[in-house]
Formats: sequence, structure tokens, C-alpha cells
Amino acid sequence: ERVRLYTAFTLAAGLTITLFAFTSTVKQLTVMRGLLGVFSATFWVSASTLTADISPKRTLTRSMGRYNLAWITGFTVGPLVGGVVS
Repeated sequence: ERVRLYTAFTLAAGLTITLFAFTSTVKQLTVMRGLLGVFSATFWVSASTLTADISPKRTLTRSMGRYNLAWITGFTVGPLVGGVVS
């Protein structure tokens, strides 16, 4: 069940990001941003829960730390790399 939710929210967030390219008004942009916020939040929670589910109890803290480190690194390095590439 959790894997299906994770997949659905990932696809919904991806579709919402794609729809950003077709917005032509501030209202449409606001709606798309709101949807992306909802889908991203549910995606984040689902991914965190799946990480906790598949991690052995003895390494749960380490697994969650690595999961969060990966997100933080992506949010920090991603825009920098995107700026350099563009």
C-alpha cells in the first residue's frame, strides 16, 4: 500500500511540474504551486516512512540520517548545479 502511494505521489508531483510549462496566468501558477506543495509533502512523508520500514531496527537512526542527508544535499547542490549548467 505504501509503495503504491509513494508511486502515485511521485507521478502526481512530476505531472504538476510538467504542467508548470503550460501556465499562462498567475492564478494558474498559484494553483500548480499549491498542488506541487501537497504532492511534495505527501511524497516526502511516504519516502521517509518507506525508509523506516525497510531499515533494520539496529541501523534505523543511521538510515534516517542518510535519507535526510540525501535530501539536504539535493536541495543544496541541485540549484547550484542547475545554475552552472544553464
